[in-house]
Amino acid sequence: MAGSINLTGVIIPDETVGGYTGYFAEIPEVIAEGNTMDELRENLLQALITVWDVKKEQYLENQDLGIQTEDFNLEVA
Repeated sequence: MAGSINLTGVIIPDETVGGYTGYFAEIPEVIAEGNTMDELRENLLQALITVWDVKKEQYLENQDLGIQTEDFNLEVA
């Protein structure tokens, strides 16, 4: 079964120095900046991967409750 995840990007132009700041509404701790929209998109994706990896590591370090886990492989277009 193929699927995707849609996230809402919140993009804030920096009127003073130019460029953009962005984050995902659903995962507000994923924040990035870029001089162009393309750079912002690339940086947001990298920030998402970084936050995801850190959260997974934190979970794995603290999983002493006997909770079962399953990995899901999601593709992003």
